[in-house]
Amino acid sequence: MAAELFKVRTQFVEKVSLVVVHQLLDDLLQKQTLNGGEVDEVREEHRQRVDQARDLIDMVRRKGDIASKQLMQCLEFRDPRLFEELRWIVVMTGDEPMVGKNLL
Repeated sequence: MAAELFKVRTQFVEKVSLVVVHQLLDDLLQKQTLNGGEVDEVREEHRQRVDQARDLIDMVRRKGDIASKQLMQCLEFRDPRLFEELRWIVVMTGDEPMVGKNLL
């Protein structure tokens, strides 16, 4: 799962909105995937949306497959359009299914 997340990293960073980044941070904090310090680090250290998105996806990816799956499940709920776009990228690369609709 972390490998699939790496494959869609650029598209995620380019396309996710700041509102969705903050919603994902809240979701992952609630799921205890991220702790309060990690959430604050992403929110406070970086003012640019792309920097926050980049830090979020990299932080989650480094935590492994379970955390990566949780991020994508939250993304599917928060931004189904972006989730489907990223899922399509994974499908086109011929990788194993991810979460949700058995992809990502």
